[in-house]
Amino acid sequence: MGIFKTIHNHKPGPCRVVPGIVNGSEDIYVLPNGLAFISSGISLDHYTKGNDPRIRQFEGGIYRFDFNKPDEEAKLIPIEGDVLKNNGLRPHGLDVWQDGKTGKVRLFVVNHYPPVDVIEVFDFDQERMVLKHYKTIQDKLFYSVNDVAATGPDSFYFTNDGYHHGIKRVFEGLLMRAWSNIGYYDGKEAKIIMDRGHEFNGINMSPDKK
Repeated sequence: MGIFKTIHNHKPGPCRVVPGIVNGSEDIYVLPNGLAFISSGISLDHYTKGNDPRIRQFEGGIYRFDFNKPDEEAKLIPIEGDVLKNNGLRPHGLDVWQDGKTGKVRLFVVNHYPPVDVIEVFDFDQERMVLKHYKTIQDKLFYSVNDVAATGPDSFYFTNDGYHHGIKRVFEGLLMRAWSNIGYYDGKEAKIIMDRGHEFNGINMSPDKK
């Protein structure tokens, strides 16, 4: 539980608080041009699955920050489509797939919307700086999704960081139960490719896509 853990402060260089984001940031992806996508607003329903009615009034968002303009604030990206009307957005992990020929940017976002977890897919309009909702992906193997790693325009790896929710989730962590896993969605269905892990969290690929 971290009782004997030592924390060493480290600063890689000058830093500052970036204004614009109120409800924290869970994940970030930076494009080669310096534009960053930031997920903000993950709520406790990831663990409680909506047992607190106040959570249903909570709304998250995806922000952008330009590292080429480090003195500016992070800005909320408008979303076009029915995702906010149909599901609401409580984002967790995110990742980007970018077409090497056209430069098209597609964003995959873990969305915790009770009683299920889904992956929301957006296309990013770089001229208008808006996200266009493409589709919502749901599968029975998405039950405690933490992060996603895109492998193509419709495929991705994902992590389930646990099996239970609520008080059972607390004991799952304290007892070090290896009940998390890594899955792969091929564009049609999901399958588990690595099972019996302990609280798998973020997932990524190396620069050579391995």
